[in-house]
Amino acid sequence: CIWSKELIITPVYSQVVEYNTDRLKCEKLARKAEEKYRLPKNILLSIARVESGYGKVDGITRSWPWTLNAGGNSAYFETKEDAIKDLKTKLKRGVRNVDLGCMQINYKWHNKYFKSVSQMMEPSINVDYGARFLKRLYQRYGSWDRAIKYYHSKKSKYNKSYLKKVKAVWQKENNNKMSSPTLLVKATDIEANKLIDTDKKVI
Repeated sequence: CIWSKELIITPVYSQVVEYNTDRLKCEKLARKAEEKYRLPKNILLSIARVESGYGKVDGITRSWPWTLNAGGNSAYFETKEDAIKDLKTKLKRGVRNVDLGCMQINYKWHNKYFKSVSQMMEPSINVDYGARFLKRLYQRYGSWDRAIKYYHSKKSKYNKSYLKKVKAVWQKENNNKMSSPTLLVKATDIEANKLIDTDKKVI
Protein backbone atom coordinates (compact mmCIF):
# COMPACT_ATOMS: atom_id res chain seq x y z
CA CYS A 1 0.00 0.00 0.00
CA ILE A 2 1.41 3.41 -0.95
CA TRP A 3 0.37 6.33 1.24
CA SER A 4 0.03 9.77 -0.33
CA LYS A 5 2.01 12.66 1.09
CA GLU A 6 -1.22 14.31 2.20
CA LEU A 7 -2.36 11.27 4.15
CA ILE A 8 0.92 11.09 6.03
CA ILE A 9 1.38 14.77 6.82
CA THR A 10 -2.14 16.00 7.49
CA PRO A 11 -2.87 13.97 10.66
CA VAL A 12 0.51 14.90 12.15
CA TYR A 13 0.03 18.57 11.31
CA SER A 14 -3.47 18.47 12.76
CA GLN A 15 -2.18 16.99 16.01
CA VAL A 16 0.50 19.68 16.29
CA VAL A 17 -2.01 22.47 15.71
CA GLU A 18 -4.40 20.98 18.27
CA TYR A 19 -1.57 20.58 20.79
CA ASN A 20 -0.46 24.19 20.39
CA THR A 21 -4.05 25.39 20.65
CA ASP A 22 -4.42 23.50 23.93
CA ARG A 23 -1.13 24.94 25.11
CA LEU A 24 -2.46 28.52 24.91
CA LYS A 25 -6.11 27.82 25.73
CA CYS A 26 -5.93 28.42 29.49
CA GLU A 27 -4.16 31.74 29.17
CA LYS A 28 -6.45 33.12 26.49
CA LEU A 29 -9.41 32.26 28.69
CA ALA A 30 -7.68 33.77 31.74
CA ARG A 31 -7.24 37.11 29.96
CA LYS A 32 -10.92 37.15 28.99
CA ALA A 33 -11.97 36.31 32.55
CA GLU A 34 -9.76 39.09 33.94
CA GLU A 35 -11.66 41.56 31.81
CA LYS A 36 -15.06 40.04 32.52
CA TYR A 37 -14.64 40.16 36.30
CA ARG A 38 -12.49 43.30 36.46
CA LEU A 39 -9.44 41.54 37.87
CA PRO A 40 -5.97 43.08 37.81
CA LYS A 41 -4.30 42.51 34.47
CA ASN A 42 -2.41 39.21 34.26
CA ILE A 43 -3.26 38.08 37.80
CA LEU A 44 -5.33 35.07 36.72
CA LEU A 45 -2.91 34.22 33.94
CA SER A 46 -0.06 34.21 36.47
CA ILE A 47 -1.96 31.95 38.85
CA ALA A 48 -2.76 29.57 35.99
CA ARG A 49 0.92 29.29 35.05
CA VAL A 50 1.94 28.53 38.61
CA GLU A 51 -0.93 26.09 39.08
CA SER A 52 -0.68 24.08 35.86
CA GLY A 53 2.42 25.28 34.02
CA TYR A 54 3.93 22.63 31.79
CA GLY A 55 6.15 22.94 28.73
CA LYS A 56 6.96 26.11 26.87
CA VAL A 57 5.69 28.22 23.98
CA ASP A 58 7.97 31.04 22.84
CA GLY A 59 10.27 30.28 25.74
CA ILE A 60 7.54 30.77 28.35
CA THR A 61 6.09 28.00 30.52
CA ARG A 62 2.37 27.86 29.79
CA SER A 63 -0.65 26.60 31.68
CA TRP A 64 -1.77 23.17 30.53
CA PRO A 65 -5.52 22.35 30.67
CA TRP A 66 -5.23 18.58 31.11
CA THR A 67 -3.39 18.68 34.44
CA LEU A 68 -4.13 16.78 37.65
CA ASN A 69 -2.43 17.07 41.02
CA ALA A 70 -3.06 14.56 43.77
CA GLY A 71 -1.24 15.00 47.04
CA GLY A 72 1.39 17.25 45.50
CA ASN A 73 2.10 14.94 42.56
CA SER A 74 1.30 16.59 39.23
CA ALA A 75 0.39 14.64 36.11
CA TYR A 76 0.00 16.12 32.63
CA PHE A 77 -2.12 14.36 30.03
CA GLU A 78 -2.25 14.70 26.27
CA THR A 79 -6.04 14.94 26.13
CA LYS A 80 -9.00 15.82 28.32
CA GLU A 81 -10.26 12.25 27.98
CA ASP A 82 -7.00 10.83 29.34
CA ALA A 83 -7.08 13.20 32.30
CA ILE A 84 -10.69 12.37 33.15
CA LYS A 85 -9.99 8.65 32.91
CA ASP A 86 -7.15 8.98 35.40
CA LEU A 87 -9.24 11.20 37.67
CA LYS A 88 -12.07 8.66 37.75
CA THR A 89 -9.58 5.94 38.65
CA LYS A 90 -8.37 8.04 41.57
CA LEU A 91 -11.92 8.74 42.72
CA LYS A 92 -12.76 5.02 42.64
CA ARG A 93 -9.79 4.46 44.96
CA GLY A 94 -11.21 7.03 47.36
CA VAL A 95 -8.78 9.82 46.49
CA ARG A 96 -10.64 13.15 46.75
CA ASN A 97 -7.94 15.77 47.26
CA VAL A 98 -7.25 16.25 43.56
CA ASP A 99 -6.72 19.56 41.74
CA LEU A 100 -7.71 19.69 38.10
CA GLY A 101 -7.62 21.79 34.99
CA CYS A 102 -6.16 25.16 34.08
CA MET A 103 -6.84 26.69 37.48
CA GLN A 104 -6.37 23.47 39.48
CA ILE A 105 -9.77 23.57 41.12
CA ASN A 106 -9.86 21.16 44.03
CA TYR A 107 -12.31 18.28 43.60
CA LYS A 108 -12.83 17.69 47.31
CA TRP A 109 -14.03 21.22 48.06
CA HIS A 110 -15.61 22.33 44.80
CA ASN A 111 -16.98 19.36 42.86
CA LYS A 112 -20.53 19.91 44.16
CA TYR A 113 -20.70 23.15 42.17
CA PHE A 114 -20.23 21.30 38.88
CA LYS A 115 -22.50 18.90 37.04
CA SER A 116 -19.71 16.44 36.26
CA VAL A 117 -15.94 15.98 36.28
CA SER A 118 -16.01 16.63 32.54
CA GLN A 119 -17.57 20.03 33.12
CA MET A 120 -15.13 20.75 35.94
CA MET A 121 -12.22 19.98 33.63
CA GLU A 122 -13.56 22.02 30.70
CA PRO A 123 -11.14 24.98 30.31
CA SER A 124 -13.75 27.71 29.80
CA ILE A 125 -15.74 26.63 32.87
CA ASN A 126 -12.67 25.84 34.97
CA VAL A 127 -11.11 29.26 34.31
CA ASP A 128 -14.36 31.16 34.81
CA TYR A 129 -14.91 29.44 38.15
CA GLY A 130 -11.32 30.19 39.20
CA ALA A 131 -11.80 33.86 38.33
CA ARG A 132 -14.99 34.14 40.37
CA PHE A 133 -13.40 32.33 43.27
CA LEU A 134 -10.43 34.71 43.25
CA LYS A 135 -12.71 37.75 43.02
CA ARG A 136 -14.76 36.51 45.96
CA LEU A 137 -11.60 36.07 48.04
CA TYR A 138 -10.56 39.64 47.23
CA GLN A 139 -13.99 40.95 48.21
CA ARG A 140 -13.76 39.06 51.48
CA TYR A 141 -10.19 39.94 52.48
CA GLY A 142 -9.65 43.29 50.72
CA SER A 143 -6.21 42.44 49.36
CA TRP A 144 -5.03 40.79 46.15
CA ASP A 145 -2.04 39.34 47.94
CA ARG A 146 -4.31 37.65 50.46
CA ALA A 147 -6.67 36.55 47.71
CA ILE A 148 -3.78 34.86 45.90
CA LYS A 149 -2.55 33.20 49.08
CA TYR A 150 -5.97 31.90 50.06
CA TYR A 151 -6.70 30.74 46.53
CA HIS A 152 -3.98 28.19 47.23
CA SER A 153 -4.33 27.52 50.95
CA LYS A 154 -5.23 29.15 54.26
CA LYS A 155 -2.06 27.70 55.78
CA SER A 156 0.85 30.15 55.74
CA LYS A 157 3.41 27.36 55.44
CA TYR A 158 2.00 26.73 51.97
CA ASN A 159 0.63 30.05 50.78
CA LYS A 160 3.63 32.31 51.45
CA SER A 161 5.88 30.57 48.95
CA TYR A 162 2.95 30.27 46.56
CA LEU A 163 2.39 34.04 46.65
CA LYS A 164 6.05 34.63 45.81
CA LYS A 165 5.81 32.34 42.79
CA VAL A 166 2.67 34.02 41.47
CA LYS A 167 4.01 37.54 42.02
CA ALA A 168 7.23 36.67 40.20
CA VAL A 169 5.25 35.63 37.13
CA TRP A 170 2.84 38.55 37.53
CA GLN A 171 5.64 41.09 37.78
CA LYS A 172 7.29 39.76 34.65
CA GLU A 173 4.01 39.88 32.73
CA ASN A 174 3.37 43.44 33.89
CA ASN A 175 6.85 44.58 32.78
CA ASN A 176 8.04 45.16 36.35
CA LYS A 177 5.10 47.41 37.23
CA MET A 178 4.03 45.23 40.10
CA SER A 179 3.42 48.12 42.48
CA SER A 180 0.53 49.36 40.38
CA PRO A 181 -1.27 46.52 38.58
CA THR A 182 -3.60 47.57 35.79
CA LEU A 183 -7.31 47.13 36.38
CA LEU A 184 -9.47 46.44 33.36
CA VAL A 185 -12.37 48.84 33.87
CA LYS A 186 -14.47 48.33 30.76
CA ALA A 187 -16.20 45.19 31.95
CA THR A 188 -19.10 45.10 34.35
CA ASP A 189 -18.66 43.60 37.79
CA ILE A 190 -20.91 40.57 37.33
CA GLU A 191 -21.46 37.08 38.67
CA ALA A 192 -18.71 37.18 41.32
CA ASN A 193 -21.14 37.30 44.21
CA LYS A 194 -22.90 34.19 42.95
CA LEU A 195 -19.89 32.09 43.90
CA ILE A 196 -20.03 29.69 46.79
CA ASP A 197 -19.21 30.85 50.29
CA THR A 198 -16.00 28.94 50.80
CA ASP A 199 -12.34 29.73 50.43
CA LYS A 200 -10.91 26.24 50.67
CA LYS A 201 -8.91 24.93 47.76
CA VAL A 202 -5.59 23.17 48.22
CA ILE A 203 -4.20 21.71 51.40
